[in-house]
Amino acid sequence: FIISSAQRLAELLFPYLSPVPSNLADPLWPQQQYVAANPSIVDTAIDFKNLEPGSVEEMVADLLSSADNMLGNVVDDETHPNGEDLGINGIVRQFLLEDDGSLWIPIGELPFFDPVLFEGHDKVSETKITIVGMRVRGLDTWTVFDPLQLLDRYTLQNFLYLKELSVDLVVDVSLRPSSFDDAIFRNGDSSIDIQERITITSGVDHLNVVLSANL
Repeated sequence: FIISSAQRLAELLFPYLSPVPSNLADPLWPQQQYVAANPSIVDTAIDFKNLEPGSVEEMVADLLSSADNMLGNVVDDETHPNGEDLGINGIVRQFLLEDDGSLWIPIGELPFFDPVLFEGHDKVSETKITIVGMRVRGLDTWTVFDPLQLLDRYTLQNFLYLKELSVDLVVDVSLRPSSFDDAIFRNGDSSIDIQERITITSGVDHLNVVLSANL
């Protein structure tokens, strides 16, 4: 199961490992293409470089700027050893994280999610792997949180830097002797049910994200 999952992940990521074409590397390319295809955008879209004083658009821009300053600037923070931290880190710790600094997501209890990751029956055993939940650490290690920076008339850019991020995936594994008539272990005790809880940990350090959005 783990090997097949890793293979599927590799297949999913492979197309993104090749060099990015120069046009796609330009954060203003989508804006240029959209404006060229829709000249009337100048009459309907929000031009962030030419906001009309007192307009709703200007008020929205002011609110976004205030939120940016509140989240991205260093503020006093009693929960940090140094007594200060980025505003976003304090808010995340206060409203999302547990005392150990982690976020527990009970995926297996979500009503819209099937917790069974794998279920199989062969001549050796009956196997069932069920997801319990996911524990995320590092969500309060932002060192740069600078979203919604004006890049051009219709494009905003976000600069985000996370010092570390790790994920613990917790799964339950159930193993029972095969109940097939031609099972390898024909005299196996069908009442045996081996239960194991496994934690699969993955993480990344120094996650740097530059994201541009054409609005």
